[in-house]
Amino acid sequence: MSIKDTAARKTAATAESIDPRTRKALEQYLTVTPDVGRARGAEDLVLVTSESGSSYLVDVREDSCECPDAEYRDIECKHVKRARFSLALDAIPADAAAACDVDPDLGQHCDADLRFAAADGGIIVADDDGEILDEDDDEPDQQRLDEAVDLSEEYGEAPLAGTCIAGYERCCGISGMYFGEFPCAHCWLYAPASAHVHFHDVGGADE
Repeated sequence: MSIKDTAARKTAATAESIDPRTRKALEQYLTVTPDVGRARGAEDLVLVTSESGSSYLVDVREDSCECPDAEYRDIECKHVKRARFSLALDAIPADAAAACDVDPDLGQHCDADLRFAAADGGIIVADDDGEILDEDDDEPDQQRLDEAVDLSEEYGEAPLAGTCIAGYERCCGISGMYFGEFPCAHCWLYAPASAHVHFHDVGGADE
């Protein structure tokens, strides 16, 4: 079995373990809009509009939603999850970020910087343009680079020409952040260290 086949199996196994509502919250086109309509003036309320056009009022303090899924099953529905991810109240789990084709519009209309849980348990904060704003790590940058592990043997080489390591059509890979696009979490978490070093130190694929 090839290395890429092994990586594909691991990704598939991870995908099966993701909570279905978490997957929907990350992948579906759900729009979170605070301070509009019925949520106007309410700090803890947002409107979440689904792909079908239906809008539901979500209370992120009580983790409640007026959608049928939440009302009749008494669970944390995809609308609550999407709202909490978009408002950076919850960090996107590393395994879910790696296994899901995360909607590139996640967090749009919300005045918050998305938080991604790193594979090592840390937290990565990124803005809408894909710039990494903060990393929950006190080590100097050079020390982190010296200790970086190249995962290319397990996950394959990361393309440096604006393509996704996982093949997602909506992701431009690590280089995407320099094209104004945020790469999918799979690219960010699993691209070889050399790709990250190249784009952070050199400043882009064309240089």
